[in-house]
Formats: sequence, structure tokens, C-alpha cells
Amino acid sequence: MLPSRRVAAVVALLVAGLALSSLFAVHATEIDTTQVATEVSSADDSDAIASRVHAVLDAESLVNDDPPESRSAVETAFETGRYDGDDHPTELYVALDDTDYRYAVYEGSYYRWNATTGANDSSVTIRTEPVAAETALSELAVPYEQASPAAQRVVDGAEVEDDLVVEDRVVVDDGTYYVIGLENPGRTTLQLFATPFVLVLTSAGRAYLGVALGLLALLARRGDRPLDGRCGLLVAGLAVPTAWLVTATTESGSLLINYGVEPAFALAVALWLVAGVALRRKRYAALVGGGVGVGVLAIFLASVVGNPIVGVLTGVALLAAGPLGVVLVPYGYYLTPARDGDGESDGESAA
Repeated sequence: MLPSRRVAAVVALLVAGLALSSLFAVHATEIDTTQVATEVSSADDSDAIASRVHAVLDAESLVNDDPPESRSAVETAFETGRYDGDDHPTELYVALDDTDYRYAVYEGSYYRWNATTGANDSSVTIRTEPVAAETALSELAVPYEQASPAAQRVVDGAEVEDDLVVEDRVVVDDGTYYVIGLENPGRTTLQLFATPFVLVLTSAGRAYLGVALGLLALLARRGDRPLDGRCGLLVAGLAVPTAWLVTATTESGSLLINYGVEPAFALAVALWLVAGVALRRKRYAALVGGGVGVGVLAIFLASVVGNPIVGVLTGVALLAAGPLGVVLVPYGYYLTPARDGDGESDGESAA
């Protein structure tokens, strides 16, 4: 006997949920964080050193990215050895605030670098001093014998496990300098950029999975139109324990993201099922109130998270929750009778 169209639709939702629920775990394992050691010379490879060594500022990149007024301030620092003032754009203050660069590379030359920002204003002080490339590299480098085991393995050409952090970025071995960095930084950057979007899709998948499981149980017990406002809320709420369960079995990492932020996103998606129920019952006031409630939840999450990076993830995910949640509106609408006690109506059948 073939299942009804409603059961088939819910099974399709279940399959989509299963596919998307493990997407983030798969994506995390695919991020390429392989470390490699590149042999460099102090004079000829200043760009490679500036791009891979955290203690070295790529000053030309800073100058090119900021407004002309910032460029003038930085150029003054390199030409005269000092810049001290507040007559510059905010971008320069932001770029230099709370940084710990020891050296800067500018037009192929090395400089000692010291930049400080005012605690309560936008003032910036920059001091530079020309230094020989060999001197800068030798002061940055860690002798091979004193380097961490992970750094030694990279210099020896061995692969370093993805979750192993290499702290020593410049290593000197028998007079040869090596800069340690990502094997393919461009690819890794793109993968990291895609992470919040994958996180959103994963959360939506867990919402679909929880909703589908709840709907299948109701269809088995209450017929082809099992929903009402109360049941809709209960089914949507299943997104949270479903997200917790899937996370516990497939992911590790930040407890805040895994057990707080992700389930909240899943719930925001799942609540669109209730929107379908409200539309079917023509309870427009409840629909508007639910939208306001989700908005309040979004503001609450953004304020509680605090961390700017996670805040960005929160914003992206909440923007995406709308179109992803719309998928559930037809389920809420067509699985809800127009009035309490109604079965099939409007000429629809459960064929």
C-alpha cells in the first residue's frame, strides 16, 4: 500500500534533514589546515615572511587597504621614524589597536615596529627603525633544536595533524631559514568563509529532522491532519533536543555554539511550522506575535554571545533562518484542519 502524499512529503523532509544535519561535521573535516615549511632568504622573500609570520606587519597591505589619510600617516612613520597624532581616519586606529607586531615590511625593507593607541581616544603613535633583513629574520627565528616538536616535524617534511597548532613560525636549521604556514592559505580562507553558511544549513537540517520525526509520529496516531497550535509548538520544539543529540554524536568544539547557538537557530527555523498552522487557522495576530518573538530571541542571542566572531555568525544565521524556515510553512498549513475537529476539507484527499 502506497503512503499518503502527506506521509511521503514528511519522509522527504526527513531525508533532507538527515542529509543536512551532518553537513557541518563533514565540512569541518574538509578544512585544509596542513602546515608546510618554506625555505626563505632574508632579503628576497620579505613578502612571504610578512604574509605568514604573525609578528611581521605587511605595511604595504595596510597602506593600500586604508584611506589616503591613513597612507600618509604610515608613510610619515617610515620616512621620519615616527608618527604621533590623531589626524587620521578611524580605520587606522582600528587596524593598529591591540596589535603586537615586532617588525614591518615596507617596500621590501624591514623595520622595527612599535605602534600604540590611546586608551580613550583615537590617537596613534608609530615608531619605526630600519633594520637589516638578516637581523630581523635571525631575531624572529627559533633554532631547530629549541623549536616545538610540531615545528620540527614540519621542517623535516612530515605532515602535521590538522588539530595540532604550530606556534613557532620561523625556524632556522643549520643556517637555513624556514617559514611555517598553511599549504594553501587561499583555499583555507574560502573554506573558513563558508563555515557560517554551512552552520546555518546544518541547523536547518536538524530543524527539518526534528519536525519530520514529530510529524510522522502524529500522522501515525492522529490521521492526515494532526496539527493544531499546541501540537505545532511541540513539534517545532523537537528541533532543540534533535540538535543536541546530533551534535553530541557528530561534533566537538565550542559548547556555546554546539549546545546553545545551533539549537537556537534550529528552533528559529522550526517555528515556521507554527506559522503555517496560524495561516491555516487565520490567526494573523499570533503569526505577527511569533515573528516578534523570534526577533526578540535573535536580539537576546546577539547580546549574550558577546564574541564579535560568533556575533557575525549569529547575524548571518538569523538572516538565513527566514528562507530556510519557509520550507516548513506548507507542512504546517496542509497538516492542520481549517477548524478544530475538521478532517479532510477543501476537496483535498489523503491519497
